[in-house]
Amino acid sequence: MSNGERRGDGTAEDFAEGAHTAEEAAARAATDAERVRRLAEARNVGDVLRPALELGGEFADLEGAVNRSPVARGVASGMRAASSAIGAVSEGIHAYETLRERAAEQESEARRLPPVEWHFESAGTHRPWRMRRAEVREGLSRVTVTELELTCEHADADPALLLGRDATFSLTRDGRSRRVQGIVSRVEALGVRDHKAHAKVTLVPALWALSQRRDSRVFEGKTVEQVVRAVVEEALRPYRRTVRFAIQRALPVREHCVQYRESDLEFVERILAEEGIGYLIVEGEAHEEVVFFDGAQAFTGFDGPDGRRIAVTDEEHDTHRHESLRRFEAASALTPTSAVAMDYDWTNPSLRVVHENRSADPAGIDREVYVHPADVIFDRYDAGDHAYERNDVAHRATLEAQRHLQRARTFTGEGSVTALRPGMLFRLEGHRVEAMEQEYLVTEVRHRCAAAEETRDEHRGGREEPYRNEVTCVPSTVSVRPELRHRRARIHGPQTARVVSAGGDEVETEHYGRVRVRFHWERDGRSPEDAQRAWVRVAQAWAGNGFGFVFVPRKDMEVVLQFIDGDPDRPLITGGVYNGTHPPPYDLERPEAVTRSVIRTQSTPGGDPAHYNELSFQDQSGREEVFLRAERDLREEVLHDHATHVHAAQSNTVDASQTESIGVDQSVRVQRDRKGVIDRDDQLLVRRDREAKVLGDDTQSVVGEHRVRIDGREERVVSGKGRDTTIQAKDELTVNGISYTHVRDGYTVMSDASIGMMAPSVQLDAANVFEIVRGGDTPARPGKPAGREASVTFDPDGMKVESVLQVRIECGGSTVVLLPDGTVTVTGSKSIKATCGQSSMELKPSEVIVRGGTIKLNP
Repeated sequence: MSNGERRGDGTAEDFAEGAHTAEEAAARAATDAERVRRLAEARNVGDVLRPALELGGEFADLEGAVNRSPVARGVASGMRAASSAIGAVSEGIHAYETLRERAAEQESEARRLPPVEWHFESAGTHRPWRMRRAEVREGLSRVTVTELELTCEHADADPALLLGRDATFSLTRDGRSRRVQGIVSRVEALGVRDHKAHAKVTLVPALWALSQRRDSRVFEGKTVEQVVRAVVEEALRPYRRTVRFAIQRALPVREHCVQYRESDLEFVERILAEEGIGYLIVEGEAHEEVVFFDGAQAFTGFDGPDGRRIAVTDEEHDTHRHESLRRFEAASALTPTSAVAMDYDWTNPSLRVVHENRSADPAGIDREVYVHPADVIFDRYDAGDHAYERNDVAHRATLEAQRHLQRARTFTGEGSVTALRPGMLFRLEGHRVEAMEQEYLVTEVRHRCAAAEETRDEHRGGREEPYRNEVTCVPSTVSVRPELRHRRARIHGPQTARVVSAGGDEVETEHYGRVRVRFHWERDGRSPEDAQRAWVRVAQAWAGNGFGFVFVPRKDMEVVLQFIDGDPDRPLITGGVYNGTHPPPYDLERPEAVTRSVIRTQSTPGGDPAHYNELSFQDQSGREEVFLRAERDLREEVLHDHATHVHAAQSNTVDASQTESIGVDQSVRVQRDRKGVIDRDDQLLVRRDREAKVLGDDTQSVVGEHRVRIDGREERVVSGKGRDTTIQAKDELTVNGISYTHVRDGYTVMSDASIGMMAPSVQLDAANVFEIVRGGDTPARPGKPAGREASVTFDPDGMKVESVLQVRIECGGSTVVLLPDGTVTVTGSKSIKATCGQSSMELKPSEVIVRGGTIKLNP
């Protein structure tokens, strides 16, 4: 017989044994079940788990006992024991299952992240507002924007009181707090629901307020840091915010930096990006702070339980004990790999202002970006060399390349790390791809928050995720540069401006003829002083190497400016216009002025319209004219020939002196009459020969004296009808040497009064006869002698003195008188002496002395 059969046909002892076994098992099960119920209330999972396992063993034993005693089902006591045992087993199983669930919950609770706590506070109201939902968007060189849905237990709370007030939104988990500070920029009331006031608010840093300020102004001779300080500190002063600069590079000085129809925020972000400078909004003690940076010196490391390390886990992020990333992936894109920057230095046109920053992708392919003009900053103008000493073209090329390369490989993740913010460095670990485990720099973060008790979905019976974030990163080895999100405003049309002078001079310029200007849209008190303004180039009609036009605009003139490539930082004066204070040189309402084209300058300093130089052209038919006026001097320089052809009359008037110098020959031809009037003296110096030929008559009339000085020899030839000379007054002739007069025919000197000759000696030489004759009433003429009253004749026979009257010779007290009657009288006051050889006779007043060999008296 088999055991089964034997067990099925058991005796009374068998029944009793089975009942006893069942009773024991039921008693133990009841005891253990009570124990489990007591321990189920405990918190310690280990204390509960061990008795639960023992209870499971008791249940198994009870089940085995019952199975081993099938005959007990036929016995009443066995039946009662079995019934009791089965009830105990059922109750024990239920308690066991409850215990296991509680243990699992406690184990999960021990592993789960602490919840995130939210807090919103503002100085704008005393009514507490609680967060319902929030989204925080942060980025490098971007203004943080926090959108909040708020509720207030007070239905009459006015959310408008929050507008413009300081506020703080904080996230706290496990004792670590993260604050987002700023001002409330927008409030939207959503009404009252469930006896609560609802509202949406936007929280931004005070830097955002710069987006609500729009301006046009000029900054001269400043670095970008100086410009940003001036703009930002002024705008943030009412909000009591501060800024900090962490700049490593020495920034160049910008000669001319223009904010033109831009908001202050656009302008600041633009010029910062042009220099490769970013900014961070960081948490401060009382308010947020703006930090400007150009390198990794402004970045901070993540400070978590494991230092800088952040883990990636495949589990749901809220089932991990520490904050982690549940997803982290890479994205790659083809971008330019090289950048070439080029610009033009007008102070050194032959210099190639170009720089190449080259690289290639992993496949060795180079994709080049060529930037021109590259907005290069030319710095340190040397007034001695008239040129810029340096430029930043290399920096421009590097920035352009870095902006593209930072987009080549980016990383995005999703997780629960509340402390992540832009500018934070962390090291990734636990990624399925080992190469992804490296250090990263956070560039963007988006935080999403939801309060569980406020956002329950009544329709679906579910809840929103309390907190999660999305993060964008780049490897920490990548140089991060702000994108050029705001391009410079372009001025494609002309503008006008007023010329200014630093010292008040009417004309102020420098080596290249540049001037300073002030735009009409500049406001007083917000513009540079005239002395601080940069020089602006002036376009001329022609500009060559030392030749061309030069017209320098003067103080207060209204000039027309264009902008190179439309760039407000590169103005160029292209002309000038008249206005109410500076009218045209002629009244153009007069018909004769309309046809006159004018180039007129003005004497300076003084600016008197009556003093000017002018070249003008009158084109009115029948009155055509070219007018040239020199306010003072007029100089002409002709290096070769100068021809002037006047088809009608010419008139020259010189009010003062005139000097004419001719280097070689001069020829003057007057085809008809020539007249000249010299009101005072006339001087002529001929250094060599002079010849004047008059084909007709020559008449000279001298009202005053006439002097002729000849240092050499004078020769005059009068051929023709002879010469007549009439001297109305005295005639004097002084000959410092010998005077010689040769008359080929007769020569007569006649005087109506007397003729005198005075000389130490006088010599009259006649080849035949020389006569001195005193005539009567008939004057002598050449070839016709006068009537003889007295004469002295010199001929070959000697000298003969004749007179029809007397001949008288006087010398002091001595006199010799010859009378026509033959009387000779010799008179001497002291003595009269006659000598012949050795014989003499001397008559004295007192005696007569006669000497001789023989003296005869009356022989």
